[in-house]
Amino acid sequence: MNESDATWEELKSDYLRQVEQALDRVDHPRKQDVLEDLGRHLELRLEELAPEARTAGRLKQLIEEMGPPEEYAELLAPDGASRARIMLDVEKRNQTRKAVPLALWVAIVALGMIAVIHLMLGVRAGSTALLTAFLLEAILTVGLASGQKWAYILVLVFSVLAVLATLVRARDFQQGLMVLVGDAIVLLPMIMCTGFFFPKRQRTVASSNAGTRRSTG
Repeated sequence: MNESDATWEELKSDYLRQVEQALDRVDHPRKQDVLEDLGRHLELRLEELAPEARTAGRLKQLIEEMGPPEEYAELLAPDGASRARIMLDVEKRNQTRKAVPLALWVAIVALGMIAVIHLMLGVRAGSTALLTAFLLEAILTVGLASGQKWAYILVLVFSVLAVLATLVRARDFQQGLMVLVGDAIVLLPMIMCTGFFFPKRQRTVASSNAGTRRSTG
């Protein structure tokens, strides 16, 4: 077990212990089910982090994103509705607070630099096309940084079209090579971070509802 794994196990165990204490205070009838679901959910959240991003600070932030342990006292609702609601709220918080992967920053910075170059060239030449390209690239840069699916799809489409156009129309080998390299620097890191834009669907709520049906059946 490496240092990050040891740190994670310590943080996770401490959080689960606090949740267990909160559930004990309300004498929760399905405490063990809740703790098992929460443990699986934490492991799924960890899997979304790249190994190089699993620093002590980021792991601690991941635990904090789950919310105060006392919230799980609300899971006492017999029909399990509160349980599902809390898990959904946690899911929403995780989606809005997820950290941008390191590899994706390469694509974001590269796209931002391309946008600045187009802005400078557009202002110098008075080119509406270049200024329009700058505006579009600036919007896509912000979209990538915030994990927007539409930004991922548009960058993918525009990059492929740019490569095809370069192969068909480029007469200057050096200029064509620069376009291809620029697209590759943006496109490849972004594709490596596909999971950031399209995370795996969590099963926590579904398993919670299944546990509720078993306990009430």
